[in-house]
Amino acid sequence: MTCANHDRDAKWFGNQVKAPVLVPEGSPARAHGSPKRTHGEEDLPGGVRALPSGQSGGEMWILWRLGRKKLLFCGDSIYGQTDPGGLGGYQPKGWMQTDGIRLFMPGKHSVGEMRDRYQSLVDINPTEVFNGHNPRPIANAGEAIAAVLETGKLEMSKGGSTYLWHRWKKDGGA
Repeated sequence: MTCANHDRDAKWFGNQVKAPVLVPEGSPARAHGSPKRTHGEEDLPGGVRALPSGQSGGEMWILWRLGRKKLLFCGDSIYGQTDPGGLGGYQPKGWMQTDGIRLFMPGKHSVGEMRDRYQSLVDINPTEVFNGHNPRPIANAGEAIAAVLETGKLEMSKGGSTYLWHRWKKDGGA
């Protein structure tokens, strides 16, 4: 599975392992010719569920229930970490979030719009979030997302994106 801006090697990898490449309906990734199939909000092979992220361009969240764990794969819509030093020995790069959690939406949005988009994840209460900007998952993810929605600071980038951000304490708490 892949989505726009994260599909560069999907076609190659799919050919190597003889597996279909799936992309969300409406994703610009279709233009690259990599997908074998598109999907919407539905159950997918391997016991995962695709959920709409509320973002234009077809970006979806992928939820995988693995025993008691609820693993959420989210691309760029959520990134950061709850564990201090949680880069697992990696040296921070400019695209890594090292001091908290950021929720992302392209375009200009209000805090209320950000909360509306992400509230469904609080209800799902994922145990971990795997994101496109950090090498390790976000632990205690449901609690982390709820904290960002409750106390997060609204930021607008010059490029026209909106972030809701919450800095984590040094001890890893909210």
